[in-house]
Amino acid sequence: IARVSAAGILQLGPEAVSARPGPACFGHGGRQPTLTDAQLVLGHLAPQTVSDLILDESAAAEALAPLALELQQELLVVAQNIVDLAAEQLCGAVRAQAVQAGFEPQGLALLAFGAEGPLLANAVARLSGCYPVIVPPRPGVLTAQGALTTTPRHDVAASWVQPLAEIAAERISRKFEQLSAQVQQWLTEENIGPQEQTMHYEAELRYLGHDQIVSVPYQEPGQLAAQFQQMFEQCFGYRLEQPLELISLRVTAIASASAPVVRPDTDPAAAQLSIPDEQRIFLDGRYVTATLYQRAALQPGDRVQGPALICQATATTMVCSR
Repeated sequence: IARVSAAGILQLGPEAVSARPGPACFGHGGRQPTLTDAQLVLGHLAPQTVSDLILDESAAAEALAPLALELQQELLVVAQNIVDLAAEQLCGAVRAQAVQAGFEPQGLALLAFGAEGPLLANAVARLSGCYPVIVPPRPGVLTAQGALTTTPRHDVAASWVQPLAEIAAERISRKFEQLSAQVQQWLTEENIGPQEQTMHYEAELRYLGHDQIVSVPYQEPGQLAAQFQQMFEQCFGYRLEQPLELISLRVTAIASASAPVVRPDTDPAAAQLSIPDEQRIFLDGRYVTATLYQRAALQPGDRVQGPALICQATATTMVCSR
């Protein structure tokens, strides 16, 4: 949701509209200005999509109008600023994730998913230096597809903060047996047989008085200290001669399920669907003509010259000019 702060500054989020009524342009009674409404005002969405939803351009403009009045800016400028702000926020998140993992974002591939991701991917790539941009076959439902196709797993953990030297080995073994029993109950409820399951046992430890926690695969209680020292040195480049502290124990069950077959979306007949061939869009401060494509009609190896919009039921992909 876009709004103007008390200081008179345009802000976007973190509040968002619910799926129902959704953005104003959905025509379900929504009134608050959203990123989707701004995209439609700029022409970055085809009013008639490949789904059954027909977007209402006038409702989107009406939702953004109070912001334009309060900021004393033209409607197109407000819509562009909303989209630019969204791209900047995503770019900041990309940078933070990359740096946290020890990488510079420049030169990394950018995976765009969700309904808005493919629309903003080119702008985020320009800001962050990430190339190429990868848009999966069904970007709008990628997360849901992952939830349905991922390997089933179940984790059970128990917090246990105590110096390792004070804990008898049998107590650790007994605790792992208790956690395993809980995991086995889940496996039974899910009808996962012994041949379809893999069990993993881990202990989380740290140096007493420190905060760097390392997960150590559990084999024998007497080996935990040596394993921690070895893995800590691999992670941080040094080891200390200090007492260790146990933090928690964890048992993970992973089921070996066969991945479902996902059919490709490529369909040459989709080229006959009724969306316009071209659309006037507002991009980089001026109006340009964008070519519209049905993604299902594109074949491997096809090249799309921007500016263009690639339409499908779950998302629209923006292809900018070089």
